[in-house]
Amino acid sequence: MLREFAIHVEIDPAGFAGPGDVALFGDVLSHFVGRYASYHYSVRLVLVANGKERGYPATDFTVSGF
Repeated sequence: MLREFAIHVEIDPAGFAGPGDVALFGDVLSHFVGRYASYHYSVRLVLVANGKERGYPATDFTVSGF
């Protein structure tokens, strides 16, 4: 049985060039967090910008493809 954790990250979108950069940051951070989570957990990123939440799909630990 996997446990799912949600990680809430609040950012200031004024620090980014535009909404596309915010989305890219969220995608990269979600992948990073999911990649380095323990294999006992599923991790879900919730990005908060200007009071609006954007949830990313839960990611499970995956082993390196090397």
